[in-house]
Parts: sequence; C-alpha cells; structure tokens
Amino acid sequence: MNQTVRTAAQQRETLDQRSDSLGPAWLRTVDASHTLPTLSNDVKPSGEDRALEGAFVRTIDQADDIVVLCSFLLASATVIAAISRATRRDVRVYIMLASEHRIAGSDSSNLDEFSKECREQHEGMLRDLSQHVWFRSSPHFHAKVLLTDPECENADGWLLTANITDEALRRNEEVGIRLTQPEIREVFAELRHAMWERAEHEMHEGRFRPIEPLGVVTPPTRAQFTRATTKERTDIQVEALDLIAAAHDHLIVASFGWDATHPVINALLRKIEQGCRVTILARIRSASMPALIKLAKAGADVRGFNWLHAKAIWTDAGRGMVMSANLEPQGLDEGFELGVLLNDARLTDLKQVLSYWESTAQWRLYDDPKIGDVAAGHEVKLWTAGKLEAITISESASINLPNVRLSSLETQNPQRPNIPKRAPREHELHLSWVIEMPVLHAKATQIDKAANSDDPLLYNEPSGRVVVAIRTLDQLDPAKRLAQDESAAAIVYAPTLSR
Repeated sequence: MNQTVRTAAQQRETLDQRSDSLGPAWLRTVDASHTLPTLSNDVKPSGEDRALEGAFVRTIDQADDIVVLCSFLLASATVIAAISRATRRDVRVYIMLASEHRIAGSDSSNLDEFSKECREQHEGMLRDLSQHVWFRSSPHFHAKVLLTDPECENADGWLLTANITDEALRRNEEVGIRLTQPEIREVFAELRHAMWERAEHEMHEGRFRPIEPLGVVTPPTRAQFTRATTKERTDIQVEALDLIAAAHDHLIVASFGWDATHPVINALLRKIEQGCRVTILARIRSASMPALIKLAKAGADVRGFNWLHAKAIWTDAGRGMVMSANLEPQGLDEGFELGVLLNDARLTDLKQVLSYWESTAQWRLYDDPKIGDVAAGHEVKLWTAGKLEAITISESASINLPNVRLSSLETQNPQRPNIPKRAPREHELHLSWVIEMPVLHAKATQIDKAANSDDPLLYNEPSGRVVVAIRTLDQLDPAKRLAQDESAAAIVYAPTLSR
C-alpha cells in the first residue's frame, strides 16, 4: 500500500512545567482567621482602632509643662490637634523633625509614606504651629518618640516605630512602647543633646534657617535601659548583635530596611547555621530583596507585608528591643535613632504582636519555589533582573512555534523549534508547529528515466543541486540508495510524478 507524503505535518507537544523553578519569589500564604490577644496598656500596635494614636493623644493632653516630640515628619491631624491644645494651655512644645530637604527628596521606594497629601499636611502643620512650637530639624533625625513633663514625677512617654502620620498609625504594621520613668530620663538626655547640639535648622518666622550647635550640652554616654545611634555611639547595633547571639531556639526580627552586607544580617545567618529558628517580618521592597533572599536561602522563615514599618527584635532568652532603626547602615551605623530594651511584661506583649503579624502575613519568601507550588490563578511576586514583578500563575498556555522546513525527506525526528525565551508562568505549556516537507522545484529537469515506474527519479534543480524525487514513502529506501550512489543533495517530494 502506497504511503502518500504530506507536504506539511502538524506537530504538538505539551511541556509539564510544574517542576520548573520560579527563582526567588513571594508566594501567597494560606488565609486564616486570627485575633490579636489582649495586651497591656504599655504596648500598642497600630491599627484601624487607632489605639496607638489614642494613647499618643492622651499623653499629650495630660502634659502640664513640656512636650518633646521627635519624628521623621508629623502629619496626623489628631496628634496635631492635641499639640495645638497643649500650646493653648501654655505647655512648651519642642518638636524635632527631619529636614524639609530630605522629605522633599525622598525616593520613589518611600512614596507610600511621603505622598503629596502627607507632605501637604506636614507643611500645613508647620504653618499653623510655628508661632507656638519650637521646631528644629536635621536630615539624620529618624527617632520616633514622645515625652511629656520628662523631669517631673508625672513624666510619661512613648517610643514608636512609626512616623506620626495618619497612614502609619492606622495602616502600617507599627508598634509603640510606653516608657518607664528611668527610660524617660535616658531618652530625654538623648533628645536634649540632639535638639541643641545636632539640629541643623530651626523654624524662624515661618522658614527653616541654618543654626549652629550651642556647644554646652554634653553628649550622653551608653544608657542602662535604652539604646541610641548617634554621631558618637552605635549602641543599637551593639545591642542587636548581642540579642541575636543570646537567642536559644527562636528569634523574631522585624524591620522595614535590610542590608545584605551588614554585620547584623551576617549574625542572623550564623544563628540560622547554628540551628536557631529565625522568623523575619519585612515589607516587600526591591531594596531589601538581596538581604531577604540570603536569609530565606539560609533557612529563615521570611514573611512579607505591603506596609510593615516596625523595627523590633524578640528572643527566647527573655530579652528584646523595639527601635526606630532599620537594619542597615543608615540607622545602625549613622543617624539619630532610639531603642528601648525589653525584659519585662512588655516583652511578652511584643511577642504577641509579632506572632500575630506573622500569622496574618499575606506573603512568604521562598528562595527557589517550583511552578507547581503555586495553584493556578494565584499571584506571585518574582524577583527577576533586580526587580519585583507580580504575575499570576495559569493552568496552561499555548505557543505557536515557527515552521520547520526539512532539507531532505530522510531526516528523522527533526528538532523542535526553539521556544522563545520567557519566564514560565503556567503549569503546562502547549506547543504547536508545522514540519514542511522539501518539494521538487517546479523547474527541475529529470536527469534520466527510472528502470520502472515505481523507482525514485533523479533531478537537477535550477540551482544545480541534484536531488532524488519520490511520490510515496514506499520509495524512501531505494531513494536513499540512489542518493548515496549519485551523491544527491537531498530526497524531495514530487507529487506530480508520472508513473
């Protein structure tokens, strides 16, 4: 039975990509219902209930003599109103901010915190309060703290991870710690030195103007209950390294900023190597990815958030710290930052807050997840070419590959065309392409006649190429022998050959 040669053959192939690597990627965690346990009045997380903001306002409202506030910027309408009420009670208010130049020059990675609306509110606050509040600023002021009547028996105060903005106090993952009397005294000493000796600008007649240090306030030395990053000291870094080293079996670290080469990150990596369970809570940012990938590859449980801004360390050694400093040089090696040590009931509350955030995190970082680890229809955040890219994994996709033109019919199992370079984003990839058979040139001339009508024929094409022509696949074997004997370039199909 003659087997007719087809001039084109459709080819199909399905690739199972479930075991293919996605590269470092954030995968969605399982949604579950979690409730934050009841905390003491000394630890307040941010949230829609505005409990932290409320505690802040109550503290200001109870001030009798002095309010001292330090924040990168101030844009909370509720807190600004409380400060205004304090000034009308003849309470002296001192506010330390980052310089207007630094706020205006914030890069795009921080736009969520330094949006146009936030800046406008901040600037409006300066205009409204400048006649009644002593404002000083410096680019390195990053501490977030409130003290009232710090030298009196009724002294009160809070150290926060949040800038004093509406969104930070409501939307972000942040925490505030109420300070004890000894802690307030230590923090006040740091603020007093920063205010008079480290500030670079002062608000005067509605404008920030350059100022010089007074040269009369001695810089504090290392404190007992609090830690600071200043021009003279890096106590927060020293304490962070000590806390990491002291942990036994479990360590939780939260931070907005991470630097892959910093000694604190290296200390965490060593702790993981020693078998300690390390939980990392971080905002998903491109700038932090190199450090977070390092930690995930080492075995840390890295949980991701859209808005986390808290900086804290909890250890199972009965010690911890909440601070304003990120885990990077700007914060641990330079700048003005404050932290408070915890080894009392506040540490237990901090663990409750961090564990709650861990349980409600929407993302987890994997250093080398497979496509099959992600259910079809689920979103992932890929780390590719130094950028984060959000994609959705699909069940399948189809690609039409370029046609393959055979040079000779004797070619068996021609190679599939190359798949366009692309990141796999589906469980299965359906490929299709066409194999085009070589056909005798229309102007080819026959060289001689075959011995009988079923034999293949020898032809000379206009290019000078000698080919063997066949009409059916039954002629393929004798065509191969003829091609070899006559040194023919190829075996081609000639559907119109006469018998």
